[in-house]
Amino acid sequence: LARVALRNGRLDEVEELALRADRIATDAGDRRMRRMPIHLRAVAARMSGRPDEAQELYRRSIEINEELGEVRMAAVEHRNLAYVELHAGAVERARELFSKAVTQLEGLDVAALAPYLMFDRATVAAIDGDDVDAVAKLAEADRMFQEQGVVPDPDDAEEIESLRRRLKS
Repeated sequence: LARVALRNGRLDEVEELALRADRIATDAGDRRMRRMPIHLRAVAARMSGRPDEAQELYRRSIEINEELGEVRMAAVEHRNLAYVELHAGAVERARELFSKAVTQLEGLDVAALAPYLMFDRATVAAIDGDDVDAVAKLAEADRMFQEQGVVPDPDDAEEIESLRRRLKS
């Protein structure tokens, strides 16, 4: 339900449902069940303009996912945290997190994440001041999303549009 609320832009509902699910998982003593509620709480905090809370929740999510051997989700959270760090002005930390995500995914089947990773590469190119490469990588990410029939998650869609606006100006 929280993911549906997220897709519909109802961030207060996302937070409420995710917090409730996190409490239930905590009461049950099941760390695995906490993974998605913490992720959704982090997304809601990030999209609601609470970067410090988002950072803490993404770090907690990374810790749980790594502890449980959930490599894909840990990598996803590294890239999510990278965007929070980037907006906070911690460019080098963001680079490290993007790189860590790619490293974690090496050797895994990550076709579903490929467009997101290409978008990350576009972001890094823009950080480096290579707008030509950034535009090309963003176009490739768009093509990959379309080819896979994927609508980017709202937090990523927001980042994609922000980069697109920056590159057009």
